[in-house]
Amino acid sequence: FVFGWQLIIVAVFPQDNDFLKALEPISALKSGDRCVVSGLLNSSKAFFIAGLFEKTAKTVLIITPTQEDAEAFTKDINFFLGGNIAFLYPSCEVLPFEVQSPHPDITAARIAVLYKLKSREKQIVVTVPSAILQRVPSKDDLPVLKFEMEREINREAVLRQLINMGYSRASLVEERGEMR
Repeated sequence: FVFGWQLIIVAVFPQDNDFLKALEPISALKSGDRCVVSGLLNSSKAFFIAGLFEKTAKTVLIITPTQEDAEAFTKDINFFLGGNIAFLYPSCEVLPFEVQSPHPDITAARIAVLYKLKSREKQIVVTVPSAILQRVPSKDDLPVLKFEMEREINREAVLRQLINMGYSRASLVEERGEMR
């Protein structure tokens, strides 16, 4: 699953080796093309994706079977790329028909990844099937509040916007999504 967004990364792989030559046909795939790669085990999958990521100018979406696999895969890719390039898009851990809301930290992590995707920088997103099956706002509907230094704001208008964005009032702010 590949999207055409760009970012410059310092290469961690030698320039002339068989590995990079093997990536050439895969990196030339167009939207809708498919390719099956087999025989990769454990961290070699992350190594392969890291090499593919460096060879292409595209954002990559990786879907793993479980949340634990996604977390481990994210760590492995970041190890091979030497930075914080791969991001985990977590599942809400709440079924759609359940009345309870997801934990605020999970919601914050999901929104952070959506904002990163909106930036159009080349990156790797690792997730699970249940996370991508849940509805998300369109990129144009992601609310943004920007404040500038030494500029007055209408406090009541900002509070209304925060409430519309899903924040809740609390006498003591203890979790994400709360405000005083």
